[in-house]
Amino acid sequence: MPNPTKGIVNYQSNDEIDQIEIYSLNGVSLIHKKGNLGKYGKINLENLPKGIYFAKLISKNSDARIERIILE
Repeated sequence: MPNPTKGIVNYQSNDEIDQIEIYSLNGVSLIHKKGNLGKYGKINLENLPKGIYFAKLISKNSDARIERIILE
C-alpha cells in the first residue's frame, strides 16, 4: 500500500481477499467491500477527508491483516 496516499490505495496478498474494511481512527467502518476481491486491487479513498485510517483485509481462509493508511 502506498503510504502516504492521495486517495488510491493498492493492496496485494498471497491469498485471495474476501473482505476489505476501512476504519477511521475511532473505529467507525467507512468502507466495506465483500466478495471475491482477488489477490490484488485498488481501493478509492478520494471521498474521505485527509487523516489516518486503518484497512482490514480478510482472506478467504479468514486470516486478517490490518494496515495503517495516511491520506494526504
